[in-house]
Amino acid sequence: MRYSKQLIIAVIIAALGVGLLAKNKLPGQTLYAYKVNVNEPVRTFLQFTSVRKSMAEVATVERRLTEVSQLLVQNKIDEGTYETWKNSFINSSNAVATRVLSILSGNSLKAYAAAVEEKGVLDGYTTALKTISIQNTKIRDKVLADIVATGESHQHLITA
Repeated sequence: MRYSKQLIIAVIIAALGVGLLAKNKLPGQTLYAYKVNVNEPVRTFLQFTSVRKSMAEVATVERRLTEVSQLLVQNKIDEGTYETWKNSFINSSNAVATRVLSILSGNSLKAYAAAVEEKGVLDGYTTALKTISIQNTKIRDKVLADIVATGESHQHLITA
């Protein structure tokens, strides 16, 4: 019994340590999958209201947009990195849309504000990405198209 408690404590400490190391990773880097699949879901899970969970998910979408901006500025984006980022971005955006729809079914004004905030975030980053000068315009254009398409697919949340 004594060793199992020590093992549990060691696993928890290791998970926290890996989580801290993964915090600022970008697509294509080691531990990015841990950040996306462990850190962020845990962060959202630890929020205690639907509105706070929605806000955490909006923050995740903002992180996806910041990541792609960093990759574009550093000219460190290739097809594989782009696909990794795109899947993460779409999953994050869909999580926000699902959460907002869930809250809206309860007629919450805060949920409406979260939906408006998501659209504002997407619009703001789309504008920012358009101004970034990079060599690989093919990937930049794909990123912009995906951001716009994701925003349009969630447009019904804002106009509902």
